[in-house]
Amino acid sequence: IMADLPDNGYFDRDFAVIASSGGQPPRDVPEEEELQRFAKAYVQVEELTGQGKPESEVVDAIEAQGITLKRYNRVAELSGEYQSIKAKVTEYVIAEKNPES
Repeated sequence: IMADLPDNGYFDRDFAVIASSGGQPPRDVPEEEELQRFAKAYVQVEELTGQGKPESEVVDAIEAQGITLKRYNRVAELSGEYQSIKAKVTEYVIAEKNPES
C-alpha cells in the first residue's frame, strides 16, 4: 500500500492510524505544493463569497491556482477527514492571510 502513496511525510501519522485499524488510506493525498495552491484558492474563495461575488468568479479564482473545482472540493473533503491534512492547510492559510509573518 505504501508504495502506491505519494511521499508525504505530514500524512505518515494518519496513515499509521488508518493502517493499524485495518483501513485503507486515500490514494489521492495531495502533495504539499498542491496544499499551498489550495490554501491560496481557499483564502480567495472566502474573500469572494464574503463579498457576495457570483459563483463564476469563485470558480475562476480556484482555477487560477491550477486546481479544478472537483479537486478543490476533494482536498477540502480530505482536510475535513484527516487531521494532518487539515493542519497543513491551516498552516498555509494562516501564512497566506499574514504574508509578513
